[in-house]
Amino acid sequence: MQRVFGQYRLVERIGTGGMAEVYRAKREGQIFFSRRRGQRKFSREVAVKLILPHLSREESFRELFSREAHLASLLDHPNIVDIQDYGRLDNVDFIVMEYVRGVDLSKLLKALPRGDTLPEAHCLHILYRVARALAFAHGQTSPEDAPEGIIHCDLSPHNILISTEGEIKLADFGIARAARPDSTRTGTLRGKAPYMSPEQVEGGVLDHRSDLFSLGSIAYQMFTGRHPFTRSGDAATLAAIREGHFQPLDPASGLPDELVKLVHSLLEMDPGKRPPGASAVTGVLEPHLAPQSEVELGERVSRLVKSADESPEPLPTAVTLPRPRGFRLPVSAGIFAMIFVAVWLLSRPVVPERGDLGTALPEDVSPDPLAAQVPGPVTGQSGTEEAAVLTITTDPAGAVLTANGLNIGRSPAVVKKPAPGEDIRLTAHLYGFQKGEVLYRSGTHPRAISIPLVPLATSTVRVGAVPWAEVFYRGQSVGYTPLTLEGIPVGERTFLLKNDAMGLRHEVTLEVRTEGPNLISRNLEGTVR
Repeated sequence: MQRVFGQYRLVERIGTGGMAEVYRAKREGQIFFSRRRGQRKFSREVAVKLILPHLSREESFRELFSREAHLASLLDHPNIVDIQDYGRLDNVDFIVMEYVRGVDLSKLLKALPRGDTLPEAHCLHILYRVARALAFAHGQTSPEDAPEGIIHCDLSPHNILISTEGEIKLADFGIARAARPDSTRTGTLRGKAPYMSPEQVEGGVLDHRSDLFSLGSIAYQMFTGRHPFTRSGDAATLAAIREGHFQPLDPASGLPDELVKLVHSLLEMDPGKRPPGASAVTGVLEPHLAPQSEVELGERVSRLVKSADESPEPLPTAVTLPRPRGFRLPVSAGIFAMIFVAVWLLSRPVVPERGDLGTALPEDVSPDPLAAQVPGPVTGQSGTEEAAVLTITTDPAGAVLTANGLNIGRSPAVVKKPAPGEDIRLTAHLYGFQKGEVLYRSGTHPRAISIPLVPLATSTVRVGAVPWAEVFYRGQSVGYTPLTLEGIPVGERTFLLKNDAMGLRHEVTLEVRTEGPNLISRNLEGTVR
């Protein structure tokens, strides 16, 4: 499905993220002059990056998007994707970039047979060119824009493009930062978890050496076929990065000693022990470069692209799909429905707002294993019956009450006292509070019981998804990714990620902890990033 966007014709989606989607597009212009029959228009292939529709109204995301365009416009280098235009059309911000026909490094690595790695010459060519790009960005100083250079902050195989000619292009400066003398702190956890530096995970001070750590993770992955820090989940992966736990490279692997030492130095926990800059990395790599590596790498990528071109056309996405129209009833049907509802509301019996015995417990409530029968709640008791009932309260009110595991309503509630010889375990469940519990013993004669509720500790949960998703928590929409949720109580919490436009849905249960990091990062179309 193609779409006309100003002077650009969007052909197919080639990338997606939490903030934007990237399309291969054709820029069409003036008709060429010709005295022969048949006219042709000027046409050039470009890449168009569109901010996601639901974020185009958010000033904070528009500012982040425009900052990417501005910083990238300062970087004119053969190993950095060239920015050609920036603007806003139909209330959507966009960036136009050069189109690199090829694949990203992530796809190239995934296409390898299980257990295989890229040839060493290809790895060195990629690392050398990426290091050249980083050296240029880190050295791009401007008194106003970047007094001490530009840090990429999101270096990963997804952002390293390889053309069918073997050219290497560094892309996506979406969360890049202009380094300043007063230091650069991450503020919020952004970037792809496995490729973050320890100081980025900790939310500490960042400089160009953070990018070098990410480059070390990529180098280790290319040389060995496995990532140094990836574990069973994002939390375990971030813990491994924070603690510096990885298996050192085997000296017997055949990799030259200088390269083994380089990778280990890039993965140093202490930024001061890493190479002083990306130029130092290129100095180590350059003597090991092979003359034909660029051509051979280009041929490998060409074969992969040809194979991909033979696959079916990609599905339409959130940007290309039309927004669903609201369902509308015919006027006569709508009037009839309103009359029917009004008659039903007036004629239905009035029932007190309370639960009955044996009803299912709400979310976040676990039944008590005891199951003795307890008389249900009563209302409107007379003075002579007052001694036969028990009033149950909580602070705050509104907690779900159970008696021996059976739901008896929400507090405050009034129930009949149990028969002699029966002990009752009363519990109160309220979101954000620890479970309250009181034992009502037979033979005692209280008329009221108050169950104390203690607030749970809270923490922050960060949610990211590719492509974007609407996040639901406790049945309510809480926003769109990327999203930071404050004040989430500790314990097991369930979140639903939905992208209705693309028919994607994923439920995640997270053990929220006070220390954190409490991070959800999901690729809704495939595996966990």
